[in-house]
Amino acid sequence: MAGNEDALALRAEGNSMDDRPRLVAPDGACDCHMHVYDRRYKPAPTALFPPPDAPADAYSVVQRQLGLTRAVVVQPNAYAFDNACTEDAIVRFGANARGVATIRPDTAEAEIG
Repeated sequence: MAGNEDALALRAEGNSMDDRPRLVAPDGACDCHMHVYDRRYKPAPTALFPPPDAPADAYSVVQRQLGLTRAVVVQPNAYAFDNACTEDAIVRFGANARGVATIRPDTAEAEIG
């Protein structure tokens, strides 16, 4: 099973998305790939779909429920080369967050750093 089928199977077993996980995450556990979408940031004209509303504050709740303490915020393609939403999320998550940005192909090496 994958994706929604997993969630449906869990709900059929009497579990809800509010239930704590059956497995306990180890100390320092990290979500190594997650996206933040925030209505305050306009999607790029090239976005293939309207982004969902998935702000940093909502993820913080999920992170606590799962027992995760660290995260890597990955720039979603909905914002193309505008990394403002991702940068804001990293600031909101604090010292335990890192990020992956998207840069234009013609960005000079001197600008990367």
